[in-house]
Amino acid sequence: MANRNGARWLAQAIGSVLGQSMPDLELVVADDASTDDSRRIVAAMAADDRRIRLLALPAAGGAGAARNAALAAARGDWLAIMDSDDMMHPDRIGRLLGAAADLGADAVADDLLFFSTDPAAAGRTLLQGLNATGPLTLDAAMLLASDGPDPRLPSFGYLKPLIRRAALGALRYDTGLKIGEDFDLYLRLAAAGARLFVVPEPLYLYRRHAASLSHRLSAGAVAAILAAHDRFAAAQDGAGPLGPLLAARRRFLERMLRFQHLVAALKSRRMLAAARLLLADPALAAGLVQSLSDRRARRRRADDAGVARIHLRGPGAPLPGPAAGGGTVLDVPCRPSRVGHSAEPLAPLAAHLSDLAARHRLEVTAEGEDARFFAAMVPPLPDRTGAA
Repeated sequence: MANRNGARWLAQAIGSVLGQSMPDLELVVADDASTDDSRRIVAAMAADDRRIRLLALPAAGGAGAARNAALAAARGDWLAIMDSDDMMHPDRIGRLLGAAADLGADAVADDLLFFSTDPAAAGRTLLQGLNATGPLTLDAAMLLASDGPDPRLPSFGYLKPLIRRAALGALRYDTGLKIGEDFDLYLRLAAAGARLFVVPEPLYLYRRHAASLSHRLSAGAVAAILAAHDRFAAAQDGAGPLGPLLAARRRFLERMLRFQHLVAALKSRRMLAAARLLLADPALAAGLVQSLSDRRARRRRADDAGVARIHLRGPGAPLPGPAAGGGTVLDVPCRPSRVGHSAEPLAPLAAHLSDLAARHRLEVTAEGEDARFFAAMVPPLPDRTGAA
């Protein structure tokens, strides 16, 4: 876990790791020279649980450098990457290990459930549009296609996989990348022959908020991603089956770079430069419209609609099974007995719970083991001040 001034959510993130049903783990927190209360929080929690190790880095080097330090210090056979403002379902590590054994995987990731106090940033999962009910193979071609060339695919660079140490080998994060460093590592890992899979279980809770680095694009950040892409393409000789996808992704990144130059010109009121960019690529105007629409959506905060009582009822629960004191009853499907395989997609129910949590202060009760499994997907939002 890399951390930089994440004190606000750090204890919650660490608590979700320590609460895993598979307890044989260590948590290495690489603190990237935080100036807030982060190190005191980690040290205090480490005093109560020896599985926590704090790496107090002397100077800020970015998320990639902090993660590399944590990877060098980690002692486990499997390595899981987590951000310090996110959370895990209590069964996540155990189920991913089970999926890895079942699939013979070198790396396995799960679906991401987005949550926030802002409904516009919550209420969906990363893989929801795929309607998957079984594991997906994630090779270099699919990774490349997901980063621009194929808009039907989600951005797999957001995934937080569990990686076999032996498969990772000497591969490390590119410290020159401030955004997109995860995608770059996964792409190089897949190209090296590692077997990567994704299971459609939304067990990683991904917090979206205004300070999230993942949403801070700039011309410099995109230029660094483009340079990393070119280094990868050169290593592949730019040919073979990946050739067309490499070329398509490069065109996508070039357009992204032009768009960031346009945004920078508009912000600095260099209207002539902005006009030239739009004349050279009129399609950039559509990106501006979408960006303005997204910004308006982020500015609309939901009114606190008060407490909502939700009762999750598992299969076979006696009727009517209402929540104590009333509330809405939601029937949940059976918890998948075989990791990564389900009779129906799990994302819609998880997304609905995330949306409810963004709009209300939820009080959730669960009836039966299956219901309790899904109740653990409900994002805990104790206050309503961290909107994206």
